[in-house]
Amino acid sequence: MYKNRTIASAVKYALLASSASGLMAFNAFAAESDSNEEAEEDNRVVVTGSRLKKNQAETAQPVTIIEVEELEQRGFTNVFDALKGLTQSTGAIVGEQNANSAGGTAGQAVNIRGFGPGRTLALINGRRVTDNPTSSYTGGSYFNWAIIPIAAVERIEVLTGGASAIYGSDAVTGVINVILKNDLDEIMAGVRYGETPEGGGESVRFQLIGGDVSSDHSLTYVIEYQDQNAIQGKDRKHLDSAFDNPNFPDAPVSYNLNSWLLEYSTFTFVNPTDEQCATQDAFSSPYPFNPGLGDVCVDDNVGEFTIRNPRKRSSAIVNYTYNLDLDTQFFARGLYWDSETNNQIFRKFVQGIVQDPVSGAFYNYLRSFDPQTEVAPSSFTEQQTFVLASGLKGVMGEYEYETGINFSRSTQDDRTRQFRQSALQEIAELTDFNPWNPLDMSQLSDDSIGFRTSDAVSKSLGIDFSISGELFDLPAGPVAFAAIAEYQRTEYEIVVDAIAREGQDVNGGWSNGSADFGAGDRERYALGFEFSIPLMEGLELGLATRYDDYHDGSSVGGRLSSQANIAYRPLDSLLIRGSYAESFRAPDMHYLFRERQDAFLSGVVDVAECRYADETGADAGAFPNCLGYAQTGSVRYLGEGNPELEEETGENYGLGLVYDITDDLSFTIDYFKVTLDNQVSVQSSTTLLVNEANCRLGTNRAGTQTFDPNSDECQEAFRVVEREDAVDANGDGIITPDELGDITRVRPSYINVSSLTQSGVDMTINYDLQTESAGDFTFQLGTTNVNTYDFMLDDTERDIKDSIQEPKERINFTASWSYDDFSTTLFVTKIGSVLNDQCFNGINADGVEFYDPAATDCNEDAADGTGVVKRGDSMITANLNLAYRLTEDLDVIMQIVNVTDDKGPQDKTLSTSAAQSSGWPWVNPTVYPLTGREVFLEARYTF
Repeated sequence: MYKNRTIASAVKYALLASSASGLMAFNAFAAESDSNEEAEEDNRVVVTGSRLKKNQAETAQPVTIIEVEELEQRGFTNVFDALKGLTQSTGAIVGEQNANSAGGTAGQAVNIRGFGPGRTLALINGRRVTDNPTSSYTGGSYFNWAIIPIAAVERIEVLTGGASAIYGSDAVTGVINVILKNDLDEIMAGVRYGETPEGGGESVRFQLIGGDVSSDHSLTYVIEYQDQNAIQGKDRKHLDSAFDNPNFPDAPVSYNLNSWLLEYSTFTFVNPTDEQCATQDAFSSPYPFNPGLGDVCVDDNVGEFTIRNPRKRSSAIVNYTYNLDLDTQFFARGLYWDSETNNQIFRKFVQGIVQDPVSGAFYNYLRSFDPQTEVAPSSFTEQQTFVLASGLKGVMGEYEYETGINFSRSTQDDRTRQFRQSALQEIAELTDFNPWNPLDMSQLSDDSIGFRTSDAVSKSLGIDFSISGELFDLPAGPVAFAAIAEYQRTEYEIVVDAIAREGQDVNGGWSNGSADFGAGDRERYALGFEFSIPLMEGLELGLATRYDDYHDGSSVGGRLSSQANIAYRPLDSLLIRGSYAESFRAPDMHYLFRERQDAFLSGVVDVAECRYADETGADAGAFPNCLGYAQTGSVRYLGEGNPELEEETGENYGLGLVYDITDDLSFTIDYFKVTLDNQVSVQSSTTLLVNEANCRLGTNRAGTQTFDPNSDECQEAFRVVEREDAVDANGDGIITPDELGDITRVRPSYINVSSLTQSGVDMTINYDLQTESAGDFTFQLGTTNVNTYDFMLDDTERDIKDSIQEPKERINFTASWSYDDFSTTLFVTKIGSVLNDQCFNGINADGVEFYDPAATDCNEDAADGTGVVKRGDSMITANLNLAYRLTEDLDVIMQIVNVTDDKGPQDKTLSTSAAQSSGWPWVNPTVYPLTGREVFLEARYTF
């Protein structure tokens, strides 16, 4: 089961462990030991019976440890599932169950405490590994937890607190350290088959684990292969049709737009017939797009959407040590991982403005393509990661040392079938400017369609040296120290095809596709020290400081981080602990060096036009908040990096206790507070448009501040908001806001602009019961509750706990029983409720949150606007593991994940708008799992 574990009072082993990890964290968590026998002999790790909680009582910072047996007993099929199942994983995650491109969902990110995937440091055997070369859903770097096969894991150690004084950058909300298997002297082969009772998601996994141990060497190897099929909407009765909308029939069905033809002369849609809509899809039919504008063709193809992508994975890991002499050991570790996945959910389409050369008429033309007979919506991602670490560790006189070199390389290659922008006019002409006319795909020119490509690579090279030992004795014991010196070079590059670099202009580039590319490198030098000082019997003070010097073109330069913690044991069964730690994160290299990131913005409010209409036009006073003044059509988004970024800085506070109530019952409770200042965020498009409006009108909306259009500030505002050419209707040489061209592109950048603060409580209760006649029982309860979550922007602070779509609490309960050759574990998880999607409407001019009283399920009494229902329902799932040893060498295991087949709480506010599929699957997929029940059968044979 999960165990909160800390380093033992014997500092010598703690320092060796931290040296092995390059961290010297004798108050954090231990790296792998040479052997269990050596650890016990040196009294370096205190383990009293089965009550591993006593280990935690030895440290001032809580550490959660997940043993390999617990990974399997709880029904976790991979490392990512185990980390996502931590109660501290309260942050939303965009993963493969989000209907998105394969490139964005092939990686698996973890979001501890909701601060973002890049703010938790990832380690393998105590050393950094390169991040995924492409960015996460937040736009920044992240570690891909998919690269570590579960078969290679000995245990996972999770430190949930700031630790930059030990580890350097990124350890804002904690550190996750995966310890690989070692010292195996047997061979085990395993095969597992899994499926979902409703269909889809069939999987097979093969494992080979073995090793050889002698007096002078140890070799451990792990090989794993996994192949899983996709799960699509058509595999689930409640997701295979738009009519599954939870609001049906009281609200419009969320269809998918299929085709339309809008005449610009009358600004109305050409109404299609049933037969015309059916030319693209047998299930397509006319639908009123907007009262007074006409009809469009929509279809019900959500059944093709993907809940989980198909995937093939292969991995191999080797862990080797060789004793050169009694005092020196050579070690080497290698990892290779390969993954292939694809996503084929969205049918391809072309959409934009075309002109009939004969009549001269302009149309807004949309046509989608049948995935079976015309264009398959294919998106493929291939990933590879290679890691190699080697070095020496041993004893020099009275001190222990370790030195090593660590290299890792990760690649991601994406291929997506795409139309050129130039194909739009060509297709319109081939169909005689009627999207419902038949189209012979063979008539298209060779360069009208192809594959948009992105080739990304990231690399990391690290060299470290650490030394640890005892300095001198105090009355209460020896003062221990550790010192470390590190060098690391990291780099990344994303190269897209030549067409993608042309951009998404009408006559060039891919249509309806994004391009995200850039390149950069960074060098880091670090020097750190730690001390453990016994102040008196039962009272220990820990101090650490570290300086990191960065060379990357940013404004960081260097950063000094320090921490202090204290552990006081007034009784053998009671530990009181407290800690303070500084943390920081160097600017994300994607934020620094991103050359361009294309996307689309919809519902953009042209603030300049709106203000002119509201303040001086014929409709003065009609748009006080610019509500309903959205520009028609999409606006292109062009993200840019900012090499002038500064580091994010943070502070962590912890206070807790560990109480061994009886030999079989223990309890821990820890208060945490995490603060992150100077947070890097992308500039809000709304803020940019407000700034542009201020510059064009010369004042802000309240009239309290003036703006000079010729100032550097306003010239920058005009640069980042691009428009079509203005029309001087009066011929007076003065362009008024109502004569402005439409917004075509917004160019936001990254800036240090905001801060986050979160506080809460982590708690665990453990109870062990051993009997002679009925077997052994283990129970554990773990909870995380977020008490406060504050966000500050532009000197305005507000509590976002109730206005973000992240749970405020998570609860895990485990009950295990073993008797002779049989064992079983029940793992129950509760994921708290989240805010309904359409309820929160933002912050008004006074900085007060306001909610939509009219939206479905946002208000109990929409008539008077009282009784706002801010959050939906929580979700409770249970995993069951059954294991039986048939013979001395053969084990059989059955796992049932999500026994109750819970599909997640539906959010009716996701499906209140018509003619779109944005509401599907009507459950928040960033928080709640969608796959339903899964069953796995596994057999393992030991040779």
